[in-house]
Amino acid sequence: MFKSIKEFFSTKDNVLTEVDNSVVIKSADFLDSDFIFNQIIEGSKSGHFNSAFVIPRYHLGIKKQIEDSVKSNSCETVNGIVSSRFYVASINDDLVGFYWVIRNKPSEFEIYMLSVAPKNRKKGIGSELLSHSLKSIPKGSTMVARLYSASTVMLTMIYKVGFKKSKKQNAKETVKLSIKTC
Repeated sequence: MFKSIKEFFSTKDNVLTEVDNSVVIKSADFLDSDFIFNQIIEGSKSGHFNSAFVIPRYHLGIKKQIEDSVKSNSCETVNGIVSSRFYVASINDDLVGFYWVIRNKPSEFEIYMLSVAPKNRKKGIGSELLSHSLKSIPKGSTMVARLYSASTVMLTMIYKVGFKKSKKQNAKETVKLSIKTC
């Protein structure tokens, strides 16, 4: 297993990050779990995340991954137990978005999911979450993202910050992109 998550995520992770005068990004806690779960289900219905997540028998697995990530900064994925963390964005204490970052390899992290609530889109919150995700990992690391075809806005955002399409594409239903952090 890899070194503990605290060695790989910035030490300022638990500090609130005020993005502008109204958006705050912080590490998720247990009280944020329902919001995150509901965003994942809604995103799956729209084709942004794995469509299997809308099937009720998969709900317990997703809820466990969220709970484990929030509680212990790790969760089980198809690749085994990995370091992971959720961050949430809020405006006036109302949750408006989240991202989930996992550690795939010693120097490779993945934006596993990123979502902004529909009523809060087109306000720059997704871009702020993306920027925050890149700052949350050690300098010199690689951040990857795998996007479904419905995620055209996310694709545009990650191209803008410098992600490039990876030469090796593993799945037919997603596109893999990456960026090396400075």
